[in-house]
Amino acid sequence: MRHGRRNSLSTVDINYALRLRSCEPLYGFSANTDPNPRFCRAVGASDVFFVEDPEINLADIIATPLPPIPLEPSFTMHWLAINGVQPTIPQNPTGAERRASTTSASADEPLPSGSKRPREEGGSD
Repeated sequence: MRHGRRNSLSTVDINYALRLRSCEPLYGFSANTDPNPRFCRAVGASDVFFVEDPEINLADIIATPLPPIPLEPSFTMHWLAINGVQPTIPQNPTGAERRASTTSASADEPLPSGSKRPREEGGSD
């Protein structure tokens, strides 16, 4: 436990160790999120314990409303360019939008490797 920097040993750790030894894993035990599970003693046996699970009424599960049905996936398609010419349709940007996006992107573009930005006047390096 020192290498994992944890204070508690879990069933997952035991299953990993058993797998390394080519043994069967522990069935019926999982990583419980409850830090203090309640163990109950089996009636008629002094050395048999089990984890007490809450009883769930099946009628309550059946009576719960189902979640809403997800929407059907929808796809649309349009021609980006036909014979090298971009059609003027609402999905494609207009010429002014394209020019505005290219000018704003060029200021934020990284420089090619090996080139330096021009130094500002009055700056000290």
